[in-house]
Amino acid sequence: VLNSAIGMPSMTVFSNYIKEGQVADIRPILIRYILGLSVLSFFIFLGMHFLGEVILVWMMGDKLSEDLIPTLNLTMYMLFAFVYFKPINLVLQSLLLSLNKGDIATAYDSVTYTLNVGLKIIFTVFYGIEGLLTAILLGYAITDCTKFYLVMKELLKAEKELSK
Repeated sequence: VLNSAIGMPSMTVFSNYIKEGQVADIRPILIRYILGLSVLSFFIFLGMHFLGEVILVWMMGDKLSEDLIPTLNLTMYMLFAFVYFKPINLVLQSLLLSLNKGDIATAYDSVTYTLNVGLKIIFTVFYGIEGLLTAILLGYAITDCTKFYLVMKELLKAEKELSK
């Protein structure tokens, strides 16, 4: 829902600003998108925290083993990174595509994907399911941080080109 409602329309917003030569105005808009998505994600997390286990137990009924509940709770918490980081990644990707930097974004994604696979293998071997979940969380964070760096670098380049 966050991807469809906020992430995808951001491309139109960014493209319009770039088309009109207002690249310098994009940075505050990007920060508002990220902060807005963070606040929405926080409230989703609160709902999941307070209602997640109840809904899971209600849906699964007697099919759910009592000793699995702590592992499922941990899984819900750690995989929440998907809810938080994916829409932000989409907004960052939309901005890069608006700047016609999709090829560079793909190269960055390839490197972070490879790093993330390595993290998942190593963490799973040493720490089991908890390690895998931690590696997934770290993988999303690493991907968004590198993409944010790339976005800031490309915005700075675009601003310099327009000021010439």
